[in-house]
Amino acid sequence: MRKLVFAFTFLFAASALNAYAAEHWIHLATPHFEMYTTSSEKQASEALKIFEQVRYFFLQNSRSKTLPDARVRIIAFRSEKEFKPYRLNEASPAYYLRSRKVDYIVMQDISPVHYQAAFHEYTHLVVEHLGLKLPLCLNEGLADLY
Repeated sequence: MRKLVFAFTFLFAASALNAYAAEHWIHLATPHFEMYTTSSEKQASEALKIFEQVRYFFLQNSRSKTLPDARVRIIAFRSEKEFKPYRLNEASPAYYLRSRKVDYIVMQDISPVHYQAAFHEYTHLVVEHLGLKLPLCLNEGLADLY
């Protein structure tokens, strides 16, 4: 009986540790973005640098010269498997959501392969904050163009 209890306890503890490791979240921030991710700190840091460059591009090329002051919150998973329960559709590796206080970009992962999708979503954020009421096809076209 003792062996059975020990084995059960060991298996429970091992599975709990694996679950924790699979969902270990880190937080990094820059002046205009904050990221919560299960990816590595190095990947997150590189992605945040790129996001700051994209923000700078929009700031320099916008007539209004204003973008949101509040940090954009980026939620980035490590893999498609982790992202799957939270994705909005099968085709997109990222999406943009706006709440009353925070803008969110949710990403499948922060590999450079998916930066384009994330910047597409950031373009939607800029269009939203500029107050532009564009037809869907134009809004999507502009986001794809960037």
